[in-house]
Amino acid sequence: MNGQITFFKTITGADESSNYVAQTTDGGYVIAGASTDTSGNINGLVIKTNALGDTTWTRIYGIDTRFNSGMQTSDGGYILIGKKQNFPTGDYDIYILKIDAAGIIQWQKTIGLSDNEYGTSIRQTADGGYVLAGHGSDLGTGYAIYVVKLDPGGNLQWDKVIGGSDTKTSSSIRETNDGGYIITGASSNGTDSETYLLKLDGSGVEQWSKKYGGTTYAKGSCIQQTPDQGYVISGTRTNSAGSSSDLSVMKTDSLGNIDWAKVYVGANPYLEGTINKTSNGNYILSSSKNVFGQSKLLFTLIDNSGNELWSRYMGITDLGFGSWAEQTADGGFVFTGYSITLALRGAIYFIKADSLGRSGCDSSTTLTVTPFIPTVTTPTSLSISGLAIINAALLASVRSDTINTYCTTVAISELQSKDQIAVYPNPSSGQFNFSGLRKESKIEVFDITGRTVYQLIAVGDLETINISDKAKGIYFYRVTSEMKLVQNGKICME
Repeated sequence: MNGQITFFKTITGADESSNYVAQTTDGGYVIAGASTDTSGNINGLVIKTNALGDTTWTRIYGIDTRFNSGMQTSDGGYILIGKKQNFPTGDYDIYILKIDAAGIIQWQKTIGLSDNEYGTSIRQTADGGYVLAGHGSDLGTGYAIYVVKLDPGGNLQWDKVIGGSDTKTSSSIRETNDGGYIITGASSNGTDSETYLLKLDGSGVEQWSKKYGGTTYAKGSCIQQTPDQGYVISGTRTNSAGSSSDLSVMKTDSLGNIDWAKVYVGANPYLEGTINKTSNGNYILSSSKNVFGQSKLLFTLIDNSGNELWSRYMGITDLGFGSWAEQTADGGFVFTGYSITLALRGAIYFIKADSLGRSGCDSSTTLTVTPFIPTVTTPTSLSISGLAIINAALLASVRSDTINTYCTTVAISELQSKDQIAVYPNPSSGQFNFSGLRKESKIEVFDITGRTVYQLIAVGDLETINISDKAKGIYFYRVTSEMKLVQNGKICME
């Protein structure tokens, strides 16, 4: 198998977060989220990198905006969706931004009524236009789902506000093979929340909808159409006691009837776990996992029956959350998430892994996969039109962030290297043995900020390092020989 680039990076500047990452047609990556400036304003953030994860450009857009999702468009640019706060009222509108490949604004729109509205998902459609989903006021009867179709220039083609007796919110929309649209989210009666699935035709007319309950809280977070014309939906579901929430995945047929449904106990979708298809028919999931009282980014590969193939967690602080995962052109994966701890306040995680989810800074785990049978009902919906779509005039500015690299391997083979180095004991109180070294190999140790705290040149095949004078915690090591990377990983001092 061809070698694959892997790396594990954090991006820091202001207080930053990421909700989306994707590989771009030039082999690099785009990351979207939010950044807080020195005045406390939250601004939409877009970062473009090359294939090695080095920044090409970073831009922030507007004041009090943030991006929840996006994608690269057929012209090489990007379409993004999120929310924008209005002043002095303080309410939010859906915010849509179209930029070119260099991050220059081409057009931007806000969508809303008189209350808070939030944009959650946007996709370019087969006709070159866009379809988006969000939620907000439904003209007086509560929260409802918004679905809006735009032409390639961002002009309105049609819009729908889909409400009813229950409060409805959206999380994800996809164009379907029949030219229609599928949406997932939640429907709540004020006491219980159920996963909601809505199928529209190409003009936005409802074809069918279903609710999936059987517990106090369930929500659909991300949806994909399957090769058999059905759907796979990731989301959140509380356990029978209502004491915890776990990642869930449901598979339905083309009419929303359940084929199978499973929960992944130990995976906590704090950021509403996402699901994306892989080239061989599997699915990659993003979520989080509690590891000895610390939240770590968790990424899981499942097959088309929902069986766990592997799970890997990663993170260097005590509060890290996985927000997006998808496959890359080389068969590996790109992951993102963020930290909200003091050590890495508002740091974005940006991770490129191989086909087994390995980044060099990861640990393997196994989840408990349990089937469940949701209750399925057909709700009554009310559909109206009449959203206000306004041309926005927010400005863009260039930003410069700091990227820290912890574990990087360029074009390594997936076959085990003959230079495999054993590191033991790990964890330890500060002394670690490195066995299997080449003479004059260089060992470097880094703290979580990327600062070098120890280095040594090997004189034999076994060397011992001592970092007991450093603070307890996670450190990262790198072994090089003749200016080439041999092995990297992490060590833990207790």
